Amino acid sequence: IDQSFIASLSNGNSQPAIVESIVALAKTLGTHVIAEGVETEAQMAELMRLGCSEAQGFFFARPLPPCTAETFLEQSARSEARSSRIVTPTRSQISTLTH
Repeated sequence: IDQSFIASLSNGNSQPAIVESIVALAKTLGTHVIAEGVETEAQMAELMRLGCSEAQGFFFARPLPPCTAETFLEQSARSEARSSRIVTPTRSQISTLTH
């Protein structure tokens, strides 16, 4: 789900109809939907209420250099503090990006 739709979830004036429709369509098609650009706990809570539990964005972590990203991924794998899934690249994907 594009960040522009996610941003509209926190302005209080927008109905979440587009996000809700995208989540419903993904479920109907049997696919996953990932929200991009989640920046606040309120946005994540609204996404989860609407049925989207996969997301990425500054709410979870800022962009990291490759060496720091590997440490972050290892720590995230050990920690189950968040109830939503954090979409992150694998070590091999990070390695591929740095070479």
